Formats: sequence, structure tokens, C-alpha cells
Amino acid sequence: METSVNSFIQKYPRCTLFKTRKEVRAPLVPIRAKAPLHIVAMVYLTLGRPTDRCQNILVVTDLCTKYAWAIPTLDQTAITTANALWKTVFQPFGCQETLEAKEAKLRIQEDSHHAYHPQ
Repeated sequence: METSVNSFIQKYPRCTLFKTRKEVRAPLVPIRAKAPLHIVAMVYLTLGRPTDRCQNILVVTDLCTKYAWAIPTLDQTAITTANALWKTVFQPFGCQETLEAKEAKLRIQEDSHHAYHPQ
């Protein structure tokens, strides 16, 4: 069987050309945190038990110290996530420079904002 497959592949060069194509990928680089609480990553963990009241766990990890918070939440809405982050991470430790989520990366910068004055 192996010989018949090899002879078939050699007979049709289209098969070998298709499989030798290489995908272009971005290089993997490590994420380097400058200080504790410089970069914080978050992701939701969903428990598969329908009888539990809090099935969603917001896991927030400091990438420098590897310290993690596990925050139980009722749902995964933006308001619930913001409240959980505010009460558990931002109020006690301050606002981080970079907050990474599985779906997006948010960069928080200290800028002076001015009111909009249409002229």
C-alpha cells in the first residue's frame, strides 16, 4: 500500500508541490514586563457545572511576578468585568500600563485630555 501511495504522489507533482508550501508566520517573541504590575493579562475560565451560581472565573495574572487573581463573576459582560477589575485589581494596586485580554490588547497611557470645544 505504501508503494502505491508513493508512486501515485510521484506521478502527480501537484500533490508534492501543494504539501511543500510553507506558511509565513510572525516570529514569536517573549513578552517582557518592566516591573511588577506593568503588564496584566486576563482571561475568563468557565466552569462546566450548571448548578453553581458563579460559573465564570475571571483570571487576572501579573506577567512579571506571575501573581494571579481568580475572581468569580456571574457573567462575562463588559460591565461585570470592569467592576471586578476595579474592585479587585485597580483600587488596591493602581492602574496598570498594559492590560491584555484574549480578544484584545489595551494600552493605558497617561495623557492630558482636554474638553472638546467646537469653534
